[in-house]
Amino acid sequence: VQLSYSQSAKKYWVFFTDKGPSRPSSGLLLKSSTHYEEALKYVGARALERRAKIRSADDLIDAADLPVNESYLLQIQNLGGILAQRSRWMNAASFYIRPGFISAVDKLRFVKYIQPVINFRDQRNTEASLSSIQSFGKLGVFDYGQSLAQLQMINIPVLHNLGITGKGVLIGMLDSGFRWKEHEALQTRSILAEHDFIFNDDVTANQVTDSKNQDSHGTLTFSVIGGYEPGKLIGAAFDADYILGKTEYIPSETQQEEDNWVAAIEWMESYGVDVVSSSLGYNDFDPQGPSIGDYTWENGDFDGKTTITAKAAARAARLGVVVCTAMGNEGNGDGVTGTLLTPADTDSIISVGAAAFNRTLWYLSSTGPTNDRRAKPDVVAPGVGVYHATVPGPSTYGVSSGTSLATPLTAGAAALLLSARPELTPIQIRDALRS
Repeated sequence: VQLSYSQSAKKYWVFFTDKGPSRPSSGLLLKSSTHYEEALKYVGARALERRAKIRSADDLIDAADLPVNESYLLQIQNLGGILAQRSRWMNAASFYIRPGFISAVDKLRFVKYIQPVINFRDQRNTEASLSSIQSFGKLGVFDYGQSLAQLQMINIPVLHNLGITGKGVLIGMLDSGFRWKEHEALQTRSILAEHDFIFNDDVTANQVTDSKNQDSHGTLTFSVIGGYEPGKLIGAAFDADYILGKTEYIPSETQQEEDNWVAAIEWMESYGVDVVSSSLGYNDFDPQGPSIGDYTWENGDFDGKTTITAKAAARAARLGVVVCTAMGNEGNGDGVTGTLLTPADTDSIISVGAAAFNRTLWYLSSTGPTNDRRAKPDVVAPGVGVYHATVPGPSTYGVSSGTSLATPLTAGAAALLLSARPELTPIQIRDALRS
């Protein structure tokens, strides 16, 4: 219903002035308060344990954990808005709204402001030749097959041989969909939960109305970090647990939508993930033409504080999540004007570029700086000729290039560090990888 309605309406973020007349909208929540108990329903025990690594016992829950006011949502729906996503952290919700109703929504006393949800075309990873892979085979106790080169370049096999394989770490994957149940390298992995933020169900593989390639991108990124089929492919953190979020809708325009991304990372944080791997990003290209909501480097939007996804990524990091995100395949910049996507501009996360096996930067790998002159990416990882699982399976494989491939390799490295040293914070993990 929402997707058909969107043909005659556009999707907008609606930001609220408060969370209701009786609820605090900012600040800490006292453990003795009813508000604390209400917020606690949205934060799992594992999330609380992870937050405790960087926050005091009295600082685990705050007003951002409280839900959006339901009566506000209902009043907008009564004006013809179709609810798409809601964000506790942003105190906002996205709606499909027809142009004639925007003014009526904007005049509601509890509406702070309205802005379009950004739909951007993704520059996809590119296919590569098998000849670009330098070596393959067994190293130590594991037979990596053709995935050896990409792991060896960032010293992953050394940790695997020590028995550090990601066990005990929970990783969240944000992508277009995952056909994991049908592939030999993925069907044996530990998947604790999955959710489709497009159709609001728990099926992340292709469904009837999906494009035939909807779940191909997520399947390949997941296999790079979590795959396990000895002699063919072994992922960087194959022993970790995973939750999967399907956020990108690609049937016609290869679009990805920031409201799905924000909803998914909030869900993952509350579930208790330790690491998030996101091979998605947003920049200044809108298939519908220019709009008030566009993000551009020229306008100063890539400062890590402006875009919706950057704000969500920063909060996740402040709550103890190691967020790894792709820089994008926008091409090398001139060192003055950044070519990066958002949320790769976020300060407290790990932004990942792509390198070739000869340790040179891939010619399409985006570069910084951010608008506030911070260097990006934080690290680069193999992103040229990376070996991965492909759809339809069950035993299909291929090689591709892009920052989409480098990101799960980096997230896997972070997961291995956390597996050995679970007390480390996101900044400590980031600094360790930078070093």
